[in-house]
Amino acid sequence: MPQDYSEALKWHRMAADQGDTWGAHTLARGPGSIHEDPYLKFLERAKRGDAIAQVEYGTLMKTQRANYKEALKWYRRAAKKGNTRAYLNIGFMYMDGLGVPKDRQKALGWFQKAQKAGDKDAEPLIRLLSENPVR
Repeated sequence: MPQDYSEALKWHRMAADQGDTWGAHTLARGPGSIHEDPYLKFLERAKRGDAIAQVEYGTLMKTQRANYKEALKWYRRAAKKGNTRAYLNIGFMYMDGLGVPKDRQKALGWFQKAQKAGDKDAEPLIRLLSENPVR
């Protein structure tokens, strides 16, 4: 089957518009994207209040630019909207001491918040911190 980039772009755009993180990520990086720079693409959506884009932009700031304060700012904005990925990422920031003082109790609190909101990825993190209280 021949590749049809315009058809792929259409489907990624529809997925991104419905809040699909992978669709937004692919749209930001793929051929024919609105913005070739993923930072600009996510920042634009994050500023409009898109919680998924706020988490994605925070992750780009954390992993690609090591700007932990900026990452935490965007994670907190998404957390205010109830985004469980933001809860987890804030927990990781506290667990690792990135942009904040290392605080396993605060990390545990964020992971528990994610679990209460239904995020299944939080459970092993809670277990890890509970079984290994001092690191």
